[in-house]
Amino acid sequence: MKKTTSPLNAFFIREGRLHPVWRASLYTLSYFFFLFAVQVPLVLAWLTITLIKGQPWEDAIASLEMDLMSLTWFLPLALLQAILVVALTYIFRRFIDRESFVSLGFATTSGWVAETLLGLFLGFGVMACIFTFGWVTGWSAVRLTSTPVYRVVLQLAGYVIVYIATGLTEELMFRGYLLQTLREWPGTTAAVVITSVLFGLFHACNPSVSPLALTHLVIAGFVFAYAYLATGRLWLPIALHFSWNFFQGPVFGFPVSGVPPQGLFLVESTGPAWVTGGAFGPEAGLAGLMALGIITIVIWGWSQSASKRTTGETG
Repeated sequence: MKKTTSPLNAFFIREGRLHPVWRASLYTLSYFFFLFAVQVPLVLAWLTITLIKGQPWEDAIASLEMDLMSLTWFLPLALLQAILVVALTYIFRRFIDRESFVSLGFATTSGWVAETLLGLFLGFGVMACIFTFGWVTGWSAVRLTSTPVYRVVLQLAGYVIVYIATGLTEELMFRGYLLQTLREWPGTTAAVVITSVLFGLFHACNPSVSPLALTHLVIAGFVFAYAYLATGRLWLPIALHFSWNFFQGPVFGFPVSGVPPQGLFLVESTGPAWVTGGAFGPEAGLAGLMALGIITIVIWGWSQSASKRTTGETG
């Protein structure tokens, strides 16, 4: 006798596991719960100490906003967030999905090094082009930082760690667990759209954010998703995410999604904000949109070439 599945059971269970939508929702809620559980007490402790020292409330809040964007706070918070996301993803993958963590896209079979190098090159290449374009057109007033060399080196080293952690965190969340879980249901196309919109909204509280900036970040989510889908691994999107942020801010001196830069160069954008992105950074302008287009074309060409090489080897 054929066993039937009740509508209620099908709503929660699919193919012997918790339904993908519920897994993705539970994962997202767990992330925000644990993030706030760790970060909020730290912020409250800092505010309490500041107020006890006699600093007015308004000044304390303004000082906190500045400190949160400095490397002193940025580095430990980025590492804390990365540790949280890796641990949370491992737990969900191992105990709820009953799959391995590596299967999310961390296989080290042939090609993973080339994918990583491609991501690093693309981030550097497009940011160098944006920097050069602004310099040549006069839309960017550029000067070298006056910070002592040893401090610049330490600062760059710190930001390498920050943006590796940030790239790993956001790609593991959006192109790793959420995208791959939602591909099971409602499917790849819907999963890409949902996770790209969520990726944009994830930055909705960033400084100097605008509807245009959020729209471009959603488009960036599509590009990162394509980088994953073109390779089946996360090495390319993680490396691309890291190099985009690192060369954009700490090296070439642009704001990174609204976060003021502390880079080798000090750049003051004087061109139209709809081109340069203004205080939010290139992501909010036509320059960033064109960079995303170039990245997409290069990844497409690279994947086509890799496919032909694989076919030739097996043919």
